[in-house]
Amino acid sequence: MKTWLALFGAPSIVLGCLSVNYALVTPACRLGGHALLDGVSGASLVVCTAATLLAWQRWRETRRSSTSSAPARSTPPLPSPPLPSPPLPSPPLPSPPLPTPDMTGRPARAGFIAAVAAGVGALSVLSVIAITIPQWLLSAC
Repeated sequence: MKTWLALFGAPSIVLGCLSVNYALVTPACRLGGHALLDGVSGASLVVCTAATLLAWQRWRETRRSSTSSAPARSTPPLPSPPLPSPPLPSPPLPSPPLPTPDMTGRPARAGFIAAVAAGVGALSVLSVIAITIPQWLLSAC
């Protein structure tokens, strides 16, 4: 749930902020200030930032769990001294089965989605800031 809010909710909040700000331009002009517009943009910024932080936290959790659950690598044994007589040829050993994407890809998938959600949330935060800057510089009328 932490990742989906940033992945889908944050861009939707940016679009909602833009739409509501557009609808509030006339009332803000009548009131002679841009407090209404700043309120909507501020609330959108807070929600987008919270969603981004939740996704970032989820990404860090998946990174920690993937590094702690990874099998420990053992050092290869030291080579034994050569035998005095030549060894007899042995039949080749069957190679172990290769891991399939279904076996190894699933734990990394949650981390990838969380990283993408954090990126989308960060872009949404930057978008809300970019929407707010003209409100500070230009009058509502």
